[in-house]
Amino acid sequence: MSEKDIKLGGVAAGKFSSKGELERAATSAYGEDASYKTSDEVAAFWLAKIDAERAEAAAGEGDGGGALPSGWEERQRAREAERRQYGAFAAPSASVSGMRGGVGAEAALVECATFTLENLASVLETRLVSLPVERRAAFSAALKRANDAVMKCR
Repeated sequence: MSEKDIKLGGVAAGKFSSKGELERAATSAYGEDASYKTSDEVAAFWLAKIDAERAEAAAGEGDGGGALPSGWEERQRAREAERRQYGAFAAPSASVSGMRGGVGAEAALVECATFTLENLASVLETRLVSLPVERRAAFSAALKRANDAVMKCR
């Protein structure tokens, strides 16, 4: 302990020191004797530790095998769909590479419907729900009608 610590802490510093708490903490953190460390020594210790961790991370980058984190592909598909959807709502003067066709309200509706149907398909592929035959038939008819109308567009 330094003189400054003793002046500031007085009795408390003496109590902790007598119980060996400071020595154990210093020994476990620095892995060496429990002598007093200056702030420069502490900074050098932790900076060396950070540099060692960075070197390990840099060495470990090469042998990752190219595997993507779990859920990465789904995240990329969702971002692509969002990019296309936001492109449909962009101002006519904006140049958005993801926009297809016109920029009018009809084109925006097509983009929204496409996005919604993609999400609907992914949800229903994971969780099947029971739908009455009438609802399924109405959905199928509306989808066919919309598909026919979209196919007539240029």
